[in-house]
Amino acid sequence: LGANIGLFGADILGRWPAAAIQSYEPDPANRCLLARVVEANKLEHRWSVSAVAAANDTGEMTFVTGLLAESHLATAADPRGPQTPPSGDVKTITVDTVDLFELDHDVDLLKMDIEGGEWPILTDPRLPGLKADVLVLEWHVLGCPEPDARAAAARLLRAAGYSGQEEVEVATHNGVLWAWREKSAG
Repeated sequence: LGANIGLFGADILGRWPAAAIQSYEPDPANRCLLARVVEANKLEHRWSVSAVAAANDTGEMTFVTGLLAESHLATAADPRGPQTPPSGDVKTITVDTVDLFELDHDVDLLKMDIEGGEWPILTDPRLPGLKADVLVLEWHVLGCPEPDARAAAARLLRAAGYSGQEEVEVATHNGVLWAWREKSAG
C-alpha cells in the first residue's frame, strides 16, 4: 500500500523469487516509474499495479501529488504546510480509493506507507480481522488522532493482535515499525 516507485517490491522479489506482489499507488508520476520498474525487470507475471489509494472504504479522496515519496492524502491539518519540490508540479487531484478490508488481505507481508492515510485503517474496528501475517508500517504524525503517533501505532497494532513488534526507524514526523502475530513468528 503506497508502492511509490517500487524499490521495496523489487527488493522483495529479488529475495523471494516465488513471491507475487499487488501494489497500490495513487500518485500518477510515482505509478509511471513503478510501471517502468516492473517492466524493466520483466516482472509483469508476478507484480500487478493498481491506480488507487488504499483506505478503509471505497470511494474517492483528495490527494496531494507531485511530492514524490511524500505525496499524500490532503488534509487541512498537514503540519508540513505547503511544499513545492524543485519541479513545481505539486497539485491536488481526486483519486479512487479501495477498501483494504474488502481486498484479498490473506498475505504473508503487507507494507503500508501511505503518508498519514494509515490512521483510518489502523483505527478501523476491522483491523483485528486483517489476515496479513506480517505488517511493515511507516507511521506518520500527519493524520494521527492522538498526540503521540509512535505510541498510537504500536498500541493499535498490539490491540489488533500484532504482539510482535520491532521498530527499525524513528524520525520526528514518522517511523517504521515491523509487526507480526506471534503465531506466525516461526
